[in-house]
This record gives sequence, C-alpha cells and structure tokens, in this order.
Amino acid sequence: TIHEIRVREIFRGRIPKRLYVETPNTSARFPMDGNRTYLLFLQRDTDPALHFVDNCGHSAPVDKARALLPQLRALRAVGSK
Repeated sequence: TIHEIRVREIFRGRIPKRLYVETPNTSARFPMDGNRTYLLFLQRDTDPALHFVDNCGHSAPVDKARALLPQLRALRAVGSK
C-alpha cells in the first residue's frame, strides 16, 4: 500500500512536505489510518520518490509516542549546532 503523507515536523534528514510512503503487504506491514497522526521512522525505498515504513522501526501513532517527541526535538537541536 502506498500512502500520501503530509509532513508536520522533521527530526532528521531532508524530505519534502508531502511524500509517498510504502507499507509492504507482509508481516512487516505498518498499519496506517488516514485519520491519525504518526511518528514515522522512514527509510528510502529503491524508487527515489518513495519512502518505506515497517512495524519494526519504532514508528507509532503520535498519541502512543508522545513521550518521545521532547527527546527527538532535543536531539535535533543538538545536531543543528
């Protein structure tokens, strides 16, 4: 499945504000609901227009990962110095 994603915040790397994310139709599938906000840890796919997310990479709905956000923002601030 390929999802079109609107990016709200970037913690590392450079990606466009809209991108396409592929979730495989395998046991590694990361289920996504179009009505939720997610913290996604992405990998580049073989197609440069796509990114890849699976259920092994600590991605999660933001409501379940909210405690990580201050830590990720702090790491981003340190990395930008």
